Amino acid sequence: KMKAGGNYDTPQNSVSSHGDGAFPADYGHPRSFHESIRHADQDYMPRMLLMGPKKCGKTSIFKVVFDNMSPHETQRLEPTVKSVQYLVQHSNLFRFQIWDLASTLEHVDSSFLQTISSLVFVMDVQDNVAAPSAMDMLVNAACKLLRINPRVFIDVLLHKVDCLAEGQRLELLTDVTQKVKARLEERNILDTSPNVFLSSIYDHSIYDCLSKVVQKLTPGLYSLESVLDALVTNCRMDKAFLFDVRSKICVASDTQPVDVQWVELMSDMIEVVSDLASTYEDDSVEEGEEAGAASQALAAAAAAARGGGCGSSS
Repeated sequence: KMKAGGNYDTPQNSVSSHGDGAFPADYGHPRSFHESIRHADQDYMPRMLLMGPKKCGKTSIFKVVFDNMSPHETQRLEPTVKSVQYLVQHSNLFRFQIWDLASTLEHVDSSFLQTISSLVFVMDVQDNVAAPSAMDMLVNAACKLLRINPRVFIDVLLHKVDCLAEGQRLELLTDVTQKVKARLEERNILDTSPNVFLSSIYDHSIYDCLSKVVQKLTPGLYSLESVLDALVTNCRMDKAFLFDVRSKICVASDTQPVDVQWVELMSDMIEVVSDLASTYEDDSVEEGEEAGAASQALAAAAAAARGGGCGSSS
């Protein structure tokens, strides 16, 4: 294992961080996602910006999803005071940079922003969703990014919704979606409408949200979906998913509609089997054996789905 910023452990070659707060000096030109697979040993990865008002919970999201931190442990995390770069590289299909920003994009170089693939803006529903400064921060960041890089994906997480009733969540989702769209239209941003999601680190919603974000960065996504479609057809399955086992992120699925309960079931089974595997795992286990354990976890999840009346999923 290796130590990363914030005094927590991360698996070697899985997640690492650079906490000097500085952006790369030489940004270069991003390759296509297909090319990034063929040249996986080179330094280009899709870049995701994670930003939001102070204490909105963006660092907690990263720690829970990508670093296996317990949601309750995140209460001890210090506020982000300088930008931190995390490298997530679990496989050639699941590798990208995440920049946890401590401020706005005002002083960020345009040449760096041109290489950004995705902006994930986190808003705390308990504190700053209604605050004009939070909405201004989101709109200013979106406008600057879109004018520099029109192909960037923008997603908004209305975070910490576990404190709200179901009716309040839906009302808030509709309200914020309409306000963001209206504010962008006022700034002559007419062709883009950011996706707005409800999230919480205390349930499966955060994994569902980030799955939708990460899928946009997945190289060869349409090819993967075609392969899974063929698998479903030829094996008479009801549904097929491709998960990253370490983070429980759904990298791809076939093109049939997704039942959220199936995703939750698969995620739960992966967690159970991974915990059991680690209990009986020898300390000298190699990376190849970890991949085997991951495959077994997926197989067990599929078997559980069939036994639980959810059809033949994998």
